[in-house]
This record gives sequence, structure tokens and C-alpha cells, in this order.
Amino acid sequence: MREPLAGDMVVSSHEGAAQAGDRELLVARYSTTSAVGMARQKVEAIAHECGVGSWSTLPFEEEAEHLTACVCGLGQPHRVRHSGVQSDSCRERFSFWLGFPCEVLGDSLGELLEFTMGGVSGLADLCLEELRIPPALWRTLTMGLSPGREVRQRLAEADRPLLQCIIKPCFGIDLRQVTGLAEAAAKAGADMLKDDELAAHGDICSQVRRVEAIRDSLERATPPCRSRPLYFAQLSGLPERAVERAIELLRRGADGLLISPYAMGFDVQGMIVRETGAVVQSHPSCSGMWYMGSGAKLAGQLVFGLLPRLAGASVAMLFVPEGKFGLAWDEADEAVQEITAARGDADSPVPSFAGGLLPSMVSGLVERYGRSLVCSAGGSVFGHPLGPEAGVVAFLDAIQAACSGSKPRSKEYLEASSAWRFSNADSFFVVRA
Repeated sequence: MREPLAGDMVVSSHEGAAQAGDRELLVARYSTTSAVGMARQKVEAIAHECGVGSWSTLPFEEEAEHLTACVCGLGQPHRVRHSGVQSDSCRERFSFWLGFPCEVLGDSLGELLEFTMGGVSGLADLCLEELRIPPALWRTLTMGLSPGREVRQRLAEADRPLLQCIIKPCFGIDLRQVTGLAEAAAKAGADMLKDDELAAHGDICSQVRRVEAIRDSLERATPPCRSRPLYFAQLSGLPERAVERAIELLRRGADGLLISPYAMGFDVQGMIVRETGAVVQSHPSCSGMWYMGSGAKLAGQLVFGLLPRLAGASVAMLFVPEGKFGLAWDEADEAVQEITAARGDADSPVPSFAGGLLPSMVSGLVERYGRSLVCSAGGSVFGHPLGPEAGVVAFLDAIQAACSGSKPRSKEYLEASSAWRFSNADSFFVVRA
């Protein structure tokens, strides 16, 4: 941070320790652009909009001043080419920090996002990049949201990354086909199984019957020497029935739930965890409209890391770099740091990589992030040229080799490596004939 504005506090280097006078602040870091020489004026205008909107004068102004956003700091602007109507004009890009008094924030993530982005989210070039949350506010937001230990326990027992297989009932496959895939994954040694994020209520494979049937098939197919794979059922639908449906799915045999908080709401996910104690995987479905492209509104570390964690996720899914969805390595690094950072006595969530994961990518993940992660794969397991069991074996071979520093040599891995590649044109992998 450079050039703190006169009359304002400076953001402490200690995470979450910012204060203005005797007030504790939630500090948000943003990036944006302005015309050359106008950075300071734009920051002050954004702070005003975040605090009091378009009011130019305030009733009870002296009291209201203590409840509005304040400017904490302004980074050094640097010039960038503007791609607008005047393509040869220059603008300045810069970071800045705003502080929000914690006394006006409650225990709602939706409210937190409204305070920090709601009034200014229409600005085309504004991105929220970081939130520094003071310990007291963190405890308020996460009260009753202790991540489940089941996945952490499996990681400790295995001493390697876990393999999670993804089934897609939305494809129209019937109950017999779905349970066949589950059995194949269990026989070959998968650690976890989950529904995909898509529609889960079709008549051809209704959710309640599917949960019961998959649980039974996993019990039958798992060899006696191994633990049965954990099964996560997808939860969607109307929020007012979410807790009721969650309890029903858990009662029918699901070990945990898959929730898409960008579709259902982060506060809904938190409510489910508080009310049921469920182990929840947070899926980033619908998040791309927030973090991708030049008009991104939220940085990847918030989308994949901080926000799912604040909503009680035990497993936080993010897109694998070099996969289908173009998440950069530095964004993944920041997201994993947010997911796994120590926060008091509570266990941190476990990062799960998905979105076009291939066996050949596993070594890079283990080298960069260690063994405490989940490898989640669907098509590259169930679409393996030698069958689903071979797909599981290929990944397990890749995982074991990455942990031992050797090269995977199984025929299943070699077959997968020759079967798939990523197209530079569209980033989706294609199967070669």
C-alpha cells in the first residue's frame, strides 16, 4: 500500500487488525481504473457510494459519519491502454482500500457483499480483490459453522490426495446405470463419490431413490479391506425447503451434500450447515459471471476460497489450472491459501480440484499444494477407454507416483495419457480416435 490519504487510517500489515480510532474495520481491497490524475477523486466517490449512496448531505451527519466507509489507502497508479472508443487514450489502474465499521455488519454473507460491492457493482472496471476480516467479525460470521472432519480424517489415513469420482445423473442415465458407475468406482478404490452440480430431480433417476441405491451399491462393491467411499448428494431447489431436503438426503444415506452457493445463496449454505451439521462441498457453479473476463467483479481467492469457507464448506472446489475454465495458477494459489489458512481452533476446509482434471495434471497439483487435497474427476474416470475402473486406477497411479516422486507406469495411466489432450483453441479436452 502506498500514499495513505490524509486524515484516514492506514491498513495494518496484520490480517484483520485495521482500526480507525477505537472502531474495528472490515477492510476491502479493490482495483479499478480512472482517467489519468483522477484516481484519488474516483476512490473518494466509490467510498461515498459504498457508505451513503447518492446522498450529498446527510441527516444527523455527525453521527452517520461513523457508520460509513472510509478510505484506508491508495496504491500507486500505473498507466494502461484503454480499450474504449478512443483506443489511443491512456487510463490509470490502481488498487485502493476501504474500511467498513464492523458495528454495522451482522452475521450475513449477503449483507457483507452488499456493503462491499452492492452499490458499486455496476462499475464496469471495479473488482473486489481481498477482504481482511477482524477476528471478532470472523467469529460472528462463522458461528456454528465448524467444517466436518470426515474428509480430513480420510486424508490423514491415506496420507495422499483423495480421489473423488463425479457422476452426472442429469445426462438421462437411469438408476441401474448410475449405480453401475458407483460400483465400478468403489471396486477400483475411489475415496469419494459425488453428484454433479446439475439437475438432480428427473423422474428417470429420482434423487431419493438414487441416494439409497448408491449407498447400497457402495456398501456391496467396496472390498472389506477398504473404507466405503464417502458419497455427497447434490442439494438444490427452493431455499425454504433446503433444510428439510438436506435432512432427508442424509437420512437416506448420503454422507454429505454438494451445494452451489452462487446459485442457492451463501447464507442458505450456511443455514444448512448450522441446522443439520452436514459435511458440505461447495461447488463454484455460476461463479464464472463474477470472476472471469475483463469485467470481473470478484477475485478468484474470494470466489473459490474465502466466501465458501465463510459459508461452512468442508470441501471447497476450484477449477484446476490448465483445465477447461482458465483459472490462472496465481489465482489458484491465492484461493488455496484462503481455503487452508489457520483460523483459530477450527479445521480449515480441504481444496478440491475439478473442471477438466486429467491424471497427467496430478503431479503438478501435489508438487504445488501438497497431499491435503481432493482430485475430482468425472469424464476422465468414467470415459476412460478401458472402462471406469481403469479410470480410477489411472488416477490412483498418478497420485501414488506424485507422492513418491516417481513416474506413473500403469497401462491405465499410459492409455489415459494417449487418449486425451487439451485443445488450445477452446481448452476442452477431446478424445482422439
